[in-house]
Amino acid sequence: MKKTRTLLLTGFACSMIVSAVHGISITSLQTLDSGYMPRTNFSNTETITLKVDCLLDTNATRVNFKFYISDPSGRQVFFHEGNSMPGTMGTGGTELRNIPIDFYTKPGNYTVRAEAIADGVTATNTAVFAIISQNISLIYPPNESRDIMAQPLIFQWGGSGATRYRVTVGDNAGFYKPLWTGEAYTTQIEYPKEPTDVKAKLAGGTVYYWKVDGLDSMDRIVAETASPYSFTIKTVDSSDLGVLDILLSDMNTPEALMLNVTVKNLGSKAESNINVDLVIVGGNIIPTQSISSIQSGEAKDIFFNCGSVTGEAITVSATINIFDDNPRNNILTKVIRIPIVEKAKILGGVTEKASGNSNTAKAVADASVIYSGPLNGTVKTNPGGQYKIENLVLGEYSIKVTHPDYQDSEAQTVSLNTHKAYPNIDFVLAQKEKEQAKEKTEEKKQEAAADVTPQELLNIVQDLIKNKKVIDEFEGFNLVQIELEPSTGNMQAIFQQLKNKKAAILTYKVEEVKE
Repeated sequence: MKKTRTLLLTGFACSMIVSAVHGISITSLQTLDSGYMPRTNFSNTETITLKVDCLLDTNATRVNFKFYISDPSGRQVFFHEGNSMPGTMGTGGTELRNIPIDFYTKPGNYTVRAEAIADGVTATNTAVFAIISQNISLIYPPNESRDIMAQPLIFQWGGSGATRYRVTVGDNAGFYKPLWTGEAYTTQIEYPKEPTDVKAKLAGGTVYYWKVDGLDSMDRIVAETASPYSFTIKTVDSSDLGVLDILLSDMNTPEALMLNVTVKNLGSKAESNINVDLVIVGGNIIPTQSISSIQSGEAKDIFFNCGSVTGEAITVSATINIFDDNPRNNILTKVIRIPIVEKAKILGGVTEKASGNSNTAKAVADASVIYSGPLNGTVKTNPGGQYKIENLVLGEYSIKVTHPDYQDSEAQTVSLNTHKAYPNIDFVLAQKEKEQAKEKTEEKKQEAAADVTPQELLNIVQDLIKNKKVIDEFEGFNLVQIELEPSTGNMQAIFQQLKNKKAAILTYKVEEVKE
């Protein structure tokens, strides 16, 4: 015969007393088990009955009831309304029978709240009860078992009616960062001989812990282990070295990328004279490193100098040169992102040498800043006269500045001993035009050094003006004005230019001499 559960809604009243003023109160709220006995502790597979007693001190139209249940987190997980009783003055109450505890979310204290409403007046009361999931009995390996030889290792436990089970294994009782988790629909599960994560491989001498949680179809925990069990395993001598990780080292410099390869002995015996190779795909050849000795369970870091590496990322492979019992973890390939490390740089400005009393420094744009040393090159100054030489390796550099309109600067020496900015390496250029002007002035002085006599003046003019009629017009007159092309210099200089055929007479003017 099929068993069924019935939810029975009842209401009762007694002690009919009439009163002109009415009020209502809940005198008791109880939780009962399936045997109708008061209880405050339940398992999630049972049913629960809620019983309310109330007092009406006056007649009312009718009394209606509402029930609320909240889980340990305070979240409402159950609600029911519809129960009622006549509003006759006196005591009475209602019951909500055989409620399946399918509102269970997790172990802990649940709170039930009942409301009795009569003609707009509401009375409330609360009660607390606990729901615990059924404990799962762990069978194998037994608690605190040591050096078990099971191969393979099969965990076994007693069933609790859960839909499926989740087994967790860790190296600490709190299961912080568990080593392995597996699920099964039966009451046993085999631990993998070669876990996907090499860290999950069990080693002799280490204390491990395990527990089981029972899950329902909605992944809720409906049964659990009261406390985890511990065990250790005994392994035969095995050789197993694994590459755990490849990381950037803190010793990186712009000239050398340093990588740290972590190797761990996952076997049961010590190993010695182990060679480890690191290869950059499509990159530098890196010398092999060696591990002189490594004990069982020990991890060692090996540093590789990869030299100067460019780009945003590289692909590297670390390989342990050994034939052991688990060759899968002898090699690890990983993409390493190259950190951006600022190299040394030189900064400065180029200005024009101030003239006279001027205190304003004029910026020199488009000047060539030439540097030589461990690296050689040329940069240009910007419109503000500033320059910047970046990505320099350490060493001593000689710097000078050139510009078509200025004299070349003297060279400055800058020593770069750390990767930082070296500012204020400034230059002041003198104009080339001033030097040329000095030469021209000196030339003019030399030209004017020898005076030209009046007779020479006339001879020069007569020689240049070939028209005899024009020459005759000078008889009895003084020469007072001569215009030259170009029209520069004093009279002596002008006639020197005429004499040297560097000037020509364009116009002339003859004036009568006044006695």
